[in-house]
Amino acid sequence: FPVTIEQEDIETNHYNIDLSKNQLNDIIDLLIDLEVESLTIDGESTPLTSHFTSLIDKWSSIKV
Repeated sequence: FPVTIEQEDIETNHYNIDLSKNQLNDIIDLLIDLEVESLTIDGESTPLTSHFTSLIDKWSSIKV
């Protein structure tokens, strides 16, 4: 899906991203899938699981 990214300032690493609610939900769903796939065969979390959990928390806090 097309995403518009605009750089606010040449000296920054922050961007405005124009997403629909559905696009945001698609990203969160993908991250949840990756989080589950990163679990060990015994269902234990890994450092990668923690990384995806952190990303899910960040993307879930975005209001569109």
